[in-house]
Amino acid sequence: GLGKLNEAKAELPWDLLRGREQEGVNAFDVLNVRRQNVLAFRTAMALVQHCAPQCSTFSRLREQPLPGVPNRKWPAPLRSAYHPVGLPEFLDQNADPELRARIEGDTAMAVLAATQSALAAASGRFFVIENPSGSWLWEQPEVVALAGMDGVHTVLLHTCAFGGERRKATPLLTNVPGIQEECGRACGER
Repeated sequence: GLGKLNEAKAELPWDLLRGREQEGVNAFDVLNVRRQNVLAFRTAMALVQHCAPQCSTFSRLREQPLPGVPNRKWPAPLRSAYHPVGLPEFLDQNADPELRARIEGDTAMAVLAATQSALAAASGRFFVIENPSGSWLWEQPEVVALAGMDGVHTVLLHTCAFGGERRKATPLLTNVPGIQEECGRACGER
């Protein structure tokens, strides 16, 4: 019923929930090749691009026990230091196809963000990639390569320093000059 539909929608990235269909494709689906072409065209005209890939399958919170919940009910870790693109048992052809699609989709989003950001930097434009601190996104090979480029640095901010209700550490991988001074704040700093 409606409960199942709402649960399914909760798994979708926010941008897909907001997008309208255009020619049978969600206008915000960056994993669709036709939408990627539009995205590449539009970002080539932007001075700064900001990417925040879906982070649910990159989360290391899955590695922490949930108080009061039996361990067999904890969400399973989906990635590791040896398998940052996804644990083999979840990428196997016999794995749950929906979960495999989510892991592969999130990885593809990270690769797309890193690739588009490298193109922006190479053409003299600016980029920002954000994801939570500790996210496996920061271990994706394309993101690691981007972080090693000249002029690219990481700025750490806490969301509570910008009005957020909790001390959530959020790194920004960027080549924007001066962003450290404007955004690199911890809770209690002004």
